[in-house]
Amino acid sequence: MLEYIYSSEARKHFGETLDKVDEYKVPVEVKKKIAGGTKDFIFISKESYQSLLDQVRLDVTVINEDDGSVTLELEVLDLLAWGKSIEEALDDLAEDLLNYAEEYKSEIQAYLNAPNRKNHYIYLLKVWTRDTKEEVKNMLVIRK
Repeated sequence: MLEYIYSSEARKHFGETLDKVDEYKVPVEVKKKIAGGTKDFIFISKESYQSLLDQVRLDVTVINEDDGSVTLELEVLDLLAWGKSIEEALDDLAEDLLNYAEEYKSEIQAYLNAPNRKNHYIYLLKVWTRDTKEEVKNMLVIRK
């Protein structure tokens, strides 16, 4: 069971709450009182969050085309990228993934309610924690 704190107390002791999450690596549940109960949130460090998301794999399939080009398929997100080399296709795929992640975030309610897109959320949580295209490329797992 997680330790919890009400949001009013978390606000009063915000720095201390974050220090506890950071120092002890244990999430803190924050409860916001609303009519009829509470809304519950979890405070977790970015390091711990990324560690949890390391379990989420973005496997990329390499398809060597007859003309010598390469197609990369990120099936779990229905993304394809093409290039004259794996490196070029990977660069294209990372760019497409970043664009898709931003589009998803900007229309999140629509995507979360779309039967063919709602399961993408967990994968995009991983993408959203990356700051650069290189970091996105490094999290992709190439399967040949």
